[in-house]
Amino acid sequence: MKKKDGISRLLQRYLSGHQEGRDAYFDADEIDSLLDSFEESDDYTYYDEVLALGLRLHPGNTDLQVRQCKSFVYNEDYESALALIETIAETDNQDLDMLRLECYVMQDSYDKVIGYTEKLIADKCEYLETIFEYIAPILGDAEMNKEAHDYINRG
Repeated sequence: MKKKDGISRLLQRYLSGHQEGRDAYFDADEIDSLLDSFEESDDYTYYDEVLALGLRLHPGNTDLQVRQCKSFVYNEDYESALALIETIAETDNQDLDMLRLECYVMQDSYDKVIGYTEKLIADKCEYLETIFEYIAPILGDAEMNKEAHDYINRG
């Protein structure tokens, strides 16, 4: 109950600032909590606005940048997602690697999927199994059945 009350207060603070035409200040964790609550409730009414505010307040925050990448992918803007992924300095980030590979799949660039996966294998990536489990169904959904079978065999 306390978490829900905290989220309600955060949302009210955001809405008050929004109605007054100003940006209320939130630390990155508060923005992250608000975005999580939107995802959990499946209510994305203010999601993009709160994410944009978070990125204005904390432009170098990797978690918020990853959420922006996810938003780009959700909106099928794969070029923007890949461009943002390239600017994020963090390495060994499971979410970024999965998003990169998903963008490659959606752009029909199976050769890039394989090339990047081979790089992860060479780097002894700790979450490689998760990568294979995430990408194989996306290949199938993209009607790249031969590639999905090949990818599963590689896994």
